Amino acid sequence: MLASRFAETIGLAVDVDAGTAYVSDLGGHIRAVPLPGGPADGRGERDIVSLPHPLTGIVGIS
Repeated sequence: MLASRFAETIGLAVDVDAGTAYVSDLGGHIRAVPLPGGPADGRGERDIVSLPHPLTGIVGIS
């Protein structure tokens, strides 16, 4: 399992260079999830933001 504790995931943005996926959900959370084998592997997922309303997507620009 890559990650858990999401309230219906709805958005995904991947930073390949950092080895991190950013995931938004309808519970108002954005979490950073390290990708297996990437530079962030082993760090564990972390909350970036927790809002009182649902999030319906996320975008990454590089």
